[in-house]
Amino acid sequence: MTPRQRGRPAARDGGVDPQVILSHALDMVEQGGLDALTMRALAARSGVTPMTIYHHFHDQDGLIKSMAERAFAAVAVPKAATGRTAIAELLGAYHATIIRHPALLLAVFRRPAAHPVQALVLTDTLEQLVTGMGLPPDSARRWTHILIDHTHGAALAVAREGTLPSQVLAVTADHAAAVALLLGGLAAAGRT
Repeated sequence: MTPRQRGRPAARDGGVDPQVILSHALDMVEQGGLDALTMRALAARSGVTPMTIYHHFHDQDGLIKSMAERAFAAVAVPKAATGRTAIAELLGAYHATIIRHPALLLAVFRRPAAHPVQALVLTDTLEQLVTGMGLPPDSARRWTHILIDHTHGAALAVAREGTLPSQVLAVTADHAAAVALLLGGLAAAGRT
């Protein structure tokens, strides 16, 4: 076994696009779980040295965090949406992203240092929307966690090997219906 090289990446690695490495890393995690993601395997798949990956991402936590930032970057409230519609659309987008990247979410759960900033932005945005429905801050925080936890559970329950596209559609519709029920309860809590 050759020892890990130290120092700057080799000159042949200098022009590598970190987004290409992230794409390979996402594929590896989704195909084989977090255990399949080693720096050596990722380097071989990306055509770079392991040090190139360390240079761009520092360590495995940094790599996973960057993967999650990339995957969750598209989860946002549509500009035209407000109130319950905005909450439902935000949670729907998050649900769809988790279904596409379940192993990545589980990797983030296993590695707290890899928690993406985008997840905090999503949580803060959701909490602001919930507060906007008339709830006091403590209640808004609790409802935010209820909505996010339900979304995690609903997405992870369907995001398994062998799930048919029709099942994904059914679970997505079920998630939307459950969110509507939860939002009805949230609206009632805001009126009291």
